Amino acid sequence: MKLSVKNCGRILYELTYGVKNRELDNVIRHFIFFLTRQRMLTKIDYIIKEFIDQARERRGVEKLEIESGWPMSKTQLNKISRHFGAAAEAEVIVNKAILGGVKIKRKNIIWDASLRTQLERLKTKLS
Repeated sequence: MKLSVKNCGRILYELTYGVKNRELDNVIRHFIFFLTRQRMLTKIDYIIKEFIDQARERRGVEKLEIESGWPMSKTQLNKISRHFGAAAEAEVIVNKAILGGVKIKRKNIIWDASLRTQLERLKTKLS
């Protein structure tokens, strides 16, 4: 197995799943030593992000990234999140370049319902 940030996050999840208290301290200490030996300690922030993503995935939580031209209300977020299941967590990124609509990213799939994209599609159909 190639040692990547993603793999380290998964390894950390597997090592710590169900482990408690003092044993957890030892597991994390050994993992930090391992990262140091592998010269990957500088990537710890990314590894922790992958660990959190792994934990969410194992709990069945869908992570959504919603890009919008404006801050969204909880009602708007709930309407979008409901389409992806009860356990969806949405993060909103405000991008002033988006004049209307939204872009939604889930794993490797992007749904682009932005005004610009819709107008480009219409222009292509009319050409």
